[in-house]
Amino acid sequence: MNEELRSALLRAVQYRDVEALLRFPPGLFQGEEILLTDESNGAQLPLLAMAMQEVCTIREGRQDNWDDFLNAIVRHCNLDMNKPFEIFGRPTHPSVIKYYDRARYPEQHVYVMQPMDVSCRIHTNPLSWAFYLYIKAGKGWNMTYLNSIISLIYLGANVNTPFLFQITNGRLDPKGDRELNDMNGHSFLHFALERGNEILVKRFLGAKAKFNSAHDRGSLAKSLATAKGGFMANVNMYYIFDQLLKNFKNGLLDAADLQVLRSADPTNGNTAFHYLALYEEFQEYGFYITFLLDIFASPFARNYDGLTPLEVLDSTETRETRVKQYFREKLVDAMQRWDDLVMRTMLTHEALQARGLALETQEEIARSVSGTFPIDERMSRAASIKGRILAARQPKE
Repeated sequence: MNEELRSALLRAVQYRDVEALLRFPPGLFQGEEILLTDESNGAQLPLLAMAMQEVCTIREGRQDNWDDFLNAIVRHCNLDMNKPFEIFGRPTHPSVIKYYDRARYPEQHVYVMQPMDVSCRIHTNPLSWAFYLYIKAGKGWNMTYLNSIISLIYLGANVNTPFLFQITNGRLDPKGDRELNDMNGHSFLHFALERGNEILVKRFLGAKAKFNSAHDRGSLAKSLATAKGGFMANVNMYYIFDQLLKNFKNGLLDAADLQVLRSADPTNGNTAFHYLALYEEFQEYGFYITFLLDIFASPFARNYDGLTPLEVLDSTETRETRVKQYFREKLVDAMQRWDDLVMRTMLTHEALQARGLALETQEEIARSVSGTFPIDERMSRAASIKGRILAARQPKE
């Protein structure tokens, strides 16, 4: 592609000009990958990466046609939604670019200049790039970032490929780059849940996204910690729990998914039960506790400070309100139900052991008994499991 065509394509992308884009012959996009230069700092981005960055950039006066624009980019240019690509240099973070004037375009095209390390390379893929832009935007309610992710899902992005964002070469940011590199391998469902965004959770669950049990930890617990105190926090968490409950009842969450949902926040050991006990804004709905029990999350689990959820609730300095009292009653009831569940499970396993059946037969029968939970370890170790459960419930000295 010569420089004149490349410049015209860049303008069509910058202004999300679908008509101009469709005038390019489809054959032009066959063969080698087209790189476009971010004029604000010289970073070189593949066509799809630049288009997604423009979806997240606000230019005053431009039409809000992000959906049609991304559809045209992907379909007309025959772009692979799941093919990794490389970005050369650090692109400008999407920002508000003012003074857009259609009548005088492109003379009034103004940029926000930012320094850049031209030797830096970013190896990523379309959905990971969209999530990077969303994560960098922070907690603000900015639908442009969400729209980009949602559009990619509809356009066929594989929601079960792990997050890929590897930064190499150049002057690396010791903290920020390390954090991004550490995110590699996590699932997109984990990030959607961790961010406490019910729109993304609904979209990814609807697309049958799964957790990556090798990397994901504390997804639901961290969701509560992130959402608390935010705009419409209680509404977001209500719909997140509602979506998870529906998927659970419909058999769409497998054992690995449930293990991730039960897992604790790796930074402090808090489970979802702990965060519910900590934040009164989430204590109004009893079905949160019911769901956690249904997926076999223990209300007796201790965080890194050795506290159970009930002890966390009693340690909070908030006054005793009707909501807090209601939650305490539900939590105590959950602890009693867990006691019953543990005892029924252990009695069932011990009875099956006494019959001398083959281990595979014991496991099959145990799974069919209602009111018990599955134990992954071998039946012959039921007594030691019971001992560990009882020991974990002893009060801390």
